[in-house]
Amino acid sequence: YLAAAGVFAASLAWFSLRVEQNGIASVYCDPVSRIGAQDEAVYGREAIEMVTDGHWLTPTYLGRYALNKPPLLPWLAGASIKVFGISAWALRAPSLVAAALVAALVFLLVWRIHSPAAAVGAVLLLISSHLFFVFARFAMTDMLLTLWLVAAMCALARDPALGRASSFWIFAGCSGAAIMTKGAAGLLPLIALAIHSALAPRDSRPRPARLIAVCAAAAAVALPWYLYQLVAHPRWFVAEYILTQHLAIGATAPDRKSVV
Repeated sequence: YLAAAGVFAASLAWFSLRVEQNGIASVYCDPVSRIGAQDEAVYGREAIEMVTDGHWLTPTYLGRYALNKPPLLPWLAGASIKVFGISAWALRAPSLVAAALVAALVFLLVWRIHSPAAAVGAVLLLISSHLFFVFARFAMTDMLLTLWLVAAMCALARDPALGRASSFWIFAGCSGAAIMTKGAAGLLPLIALAIHSALAPRDSRPRPARLIAVCAAAAAVALPWYLYQLVAHPRWFVAEYILTQHLAIGATAPDRKSVV
């Protein structure tokens, strides 16, 4: 764990290197496909309005409701702004920390399965990945989602049956946090759990009651915000979050140059 803490600190320093010099939404997510990072401007504005206007439960963008994504990233970015002030670094701090935690978790998992040398190699490969490095430095949902998925898979690798209370709550909490980060994409940990339960040996899979409990605990984390929006802003939530974000955009192939 001491070595993993060192990996976390070194990775955080690496990802943070000159991060303040890049303007918000000024760098391509993928320079080959020329996909811009305009979503960073939206999330950054939502976080700033949360702090300045107090719209914590219902994110707003330039005065209008912004319900296309759950608000976990703007919440964390807003909390960072509240502590450190408005800056590009403060907005990106949640992604920077998430990326460093992913590196530390990969280090621990590979060391547990293979060896310290393999763990060091895995971390070096990860932090030298161009896309991973770029997304670690954006105030966007991708790196947070990656953290919740990796943490959930580490808990499952440590305890395939999720029999321990710590493994159960880590997996369930990360699953709920993933849903609160990126909506339907946040179901990935639970989908992975379902595949594991179907394919793993009988003595290495969670019992059906455990699976139901995990889903219920994850729902307890994520559902309150969804239920609040359905009660407080039903027409806006259905139109923007369900019909537009998940059906019009999520189920089709929009122009990559205009929608990330």
